[in-house]
Amino acid sequence: MDMVTSLCSSLGLCVMRLDGKTPVADRQTLITKFNSEKNSDNVFLLSTKAGGIGLNLIGASRLILFDSDWNPASDLQAMARIWRDGQTKPCHIYRLITAGTVEEKILHRQIKKTGLNSLINFSDEPYNTTFLDDELKDIFTLSEVECETHEMAGCSCDGCGLLPDEVDDEPEVSDDEEQSLITSDDSACIGEGPSENPAATDQELSSNQRDEVVQSY
Repeated sequence: MDMVTSLCSSLGLCVMRLDGKTPVADRQTLITKFNSEKNSDNVFLLSTKAGGIGLNLIGASRLILFDSDWNPASDLQAMARIWRDGQTKPCHIYRLITAGTVEEKILHRQIKKTGLNSLINFSDEPYNTTFLDDELKDIFTLSEVECETHEMAGCSCDGCGLLPDEVDDEPEVSDDEEQSLITSDDSACIGEGPSENPAATDQELSSNQRDEVVQSY
């Protein structure tokens, strides 16, 4: 969180922070200030343990979740901070994970063990974490892939992040067609004489003029 604080400050953002070190008496003051100002330059950084339950942060409509918890209920509670009574804007929630690392394995375990419904079902039921030896080995193995989650989901966006009906209808140009266009353009620039390529003549005259200037000097 210290690194994120420094990054946001370097970008000129107004940073408010609530974690385990924040005095209890100051917490409500920070929340009230953030909700009342509703400034797009304000960033509220919260730890999951100190600010993930019970807070109402309707001053924000976008939440970025990083450093996911093994317990999906903790992440779901954190996500619910901006989706509360009184919120008037559409809410957008983003997860920041490093592909191929233990962070992505945590997300996989949340999906596999509790099902996709756990990502949208705000339940406070306890979640037991157990590991087999093979699971532990896989968790701490770095995977050389672009994004395991994307592959596991079977998404057909081809990495562009767009759904099939959101892709532009403009026809794609194949490599052969693109090379043909480049060759055609190059051929058009090669003339048989001065009249066929005025640009080449202008370049030649400019070169001669430069030579005359150098000689006269």
